[in-house]
Amino acid sequence: MLRSLVGSEMCIRDRVSTQSTGEVFGLRMAVRQTAIGAACWVPVAIAFHDHCFAIRTVNSAAMQPSLQPGEMVAEGPPDRVLLDKISARKNWLYRGDAVIMSSPVSPGSSYATRIVGLEGDWVQPSTRQGLVHVPKGHCWVQHDNMENDQSDSNDFGPVALALVSARVSGVVWPYARISRAHDPNISSDRIVIFSHSSSP
Repeated sequence: MLRSLVGSEMCIRDRVSTQSTGEVFGLRMAVRQTAIGAACWVPVAIAFHDHCFAIRTVNSAAMQPSLQPGEMVAEGPPDRVLLDKISARKNWLYRGDAVIMSSPVSPGSSYATRIVGLEGDWVQPSTRQGLVHVPKGHCWVQHDNMENDQSDSNDFGPVALALVSARVSGVVWPYARISRAHDPNISSDRIVIFSHSSSP
């Protein structure tokens, strides 16, 4: 009788031990598969961020009031904007588009500005007399905030479209400021002659 009870207890222990080992093994496999799956998506996420779309925080007052940096907002966080890198790479850019471009005078730095003129346009600079022709493969950029001391085409002239790294689709946060960044009327008082080959 005693031997029978001892044997039964050992069988129960073996079953519990086997079940526990199986559960631990299953949990480890699930964690491993999840980690492998996540690792596989990391390159995809990086490629998407680098070549398709990204979110960026506004850190300059050059594009006020369209884009607000943190120090200029009385309450709440600075504007966060959605960047469309595909449009920039394909040159799907239009007058009035807010863009991110590399500085032609300060290598390694980039900032937000707005395309005012495209190739073939004749532009009246805001800081001097006379007209400037925008050559092929170039654009004329100007900040919304003309009191800002950051340079634009009024200082260095037309810039190569290759320097544009992204089109700013719009503000996505904070909620109260969600809006498109494109301004279709921005060029009306700055371009004297529109080219026939470029879309306004």
